[in-house]
Amino acid sequence: MSKYKVNINKPNPSDQEIDRHKDFDNMVNTYGKIHRPWYALKDLYKGRKLLRLFIIIIAIVLAVYVSHRSLHKPPTTDDKKPDTGQVDNQSFMVSLFSRASAS
Repeated sequence: MSKYKVNINKPNPSDQEIDRHKDFDNMVNTYGKIHRPWYALKDLYKGRKLLRLFIIIIAIVLAVYVSHRSLHKPPTTDDKKPDTGQVDNQSFMVSLFSRASAS
């Protein structure tokens, strides 16, 4: 004996049963709710208090992120050469000429 029962001689459904399942508008609405990309966010727009709260939370999180990022900046590296104690020839010559013209 098998686990499955197959009804070979099943009676046809009545017209009332068929008409009960012919609700095309309900089917389209259900399909639209399931396959709409932003259907979850639609509820946010219904309640103005909830929308305001959502915007305030986003603004606070953004402010905290920006302040945290500006306070904890890594030190910037300048394009200047490190001071090795040696004098560049050009800057040395400029300083010599400026001293000579001043005297």
